[in-house]
Order: sequence, then structure tokens, then C-alpha cells
Amino acid sequence: MKIIEKKCTKCSETKPLGEFHKKKSGKYGVTSACKICTLKWHKQKYQNNQEFRERAKANSIKWHKEHYYNNPEFRERVKKAAARWQKEKYKNDPEYREHVKVNSARWKKENPEKYREIKRNFYNRILSQLKVNGCSLCGKEFNDNSKMFHFHHVEPELKSFYVNSKGVEHHSNKEIVNEIHKCILVCSTCHHKIHSMMKK
Repeated sequence: MKIIEKKCTKCSETKPLGEFHKKKSGKYGVTSACKICTLKWHKQKYQNNQEFRERAKANSIKWHKEHYYNNPEFRERVKKAAARWQKEKYKNDPEYREHVKVNSARWKKENPEKYREIKRNFYNRILSQLKVNGCSLCGKEFNDNSKMFHFHHVEPELKSFYVNSKGVEHHSNKEIVNEIHKCILVCSTCHHKIHSMMKK
């Protein structure tokens, strides 16, 4: 007869085996206490026992470090969760938002070269996605020579800054994307022709 239920030694309730943590050496292959009682016990001991608390923190940090560096899927999940948390907190917490702005401004001031490099990398990522379609006018395919392609502002009067690796250095990612939306990507030959016609 297959055993599908067991009595918890803590709360004395009879529960399905799925309500217990697995344990090879335990009766029926599970722990003696159910998951809910085990969680309560850990919470209580965590609050009242400093030694247990420090050991739990150390084990948690060790486990997360090992999984973070050795498991790409876990690492990606952690990054997404952290990004979601930061986005929500930035949106809903004015104090945190101000804290981030102050720290960000200070970091930019102390690390101007790194900040410019980050902006150039962001610009290049967008460029690599857009250039696969070739020139918007003649259809010419682009190679990796950045001098071949230019962002042309369809309505010059709306231009806020030049969209190139230098022009984007002092602007936020949102500003760069908004500025690119005002442009079409063209080859250097077509860009020269456009401006020649505009001068006539």
C-alpha cells in the first residue's frame, strides 16, 4: 500500500507527503515536520538565536554566490528580479529616487571616461540593430565602418543634438532613443546629397 499522507510531529495534522520537505533518511523520504511548521521554526530561531542567524546569513550568501557564478539561468533571473525591484522602488519611493540621482550625478562626475564609454556602447548597440536594414534611401548595405552611416534628422528644426558616438556622450539613454526617433539612417553618400539639395 502506497503511503500518501503523514502526521506532522509539530502541529499533529495529517497532511499529504507533498506538504513535507524531502529527506532521504526520513520516514517515507520526507521530514518529520511539515513545511509550514518548519518555516515557523526557522523564523523563530532566526529571530531569537544570533548564532543561528549569522550562520544562516553566511550559508545564504555562499549558496547565492555559487549559483550566481555557476548557473547562467539563475544569474539572469537574479538580474531581472533586481532590475524589476529597482524600477519599482525608483518609481514609488521619492527618497530612494533622490538618493539614486545624487549618487548617479556624483559617479558621472568622478568617472567621466567610463560614463562616456557606457553611452557610446549603448549607441553602438542600437546602431548594430538598425544598420542591418541598410541605407533608408538607396538600400546600400553597411559594413562595420561607422563612417559609412549617418543619422539624418528628417525635421532639422527638431534636432536637439547630433546622433553619433560623440554627440550621445552627455545624454541619457532615453534622450538618445528619442533623438534617434527623429532620424533616418542613411549612408554618407545619400546624407551628402540631402544636404546639398537643402542648400539649393
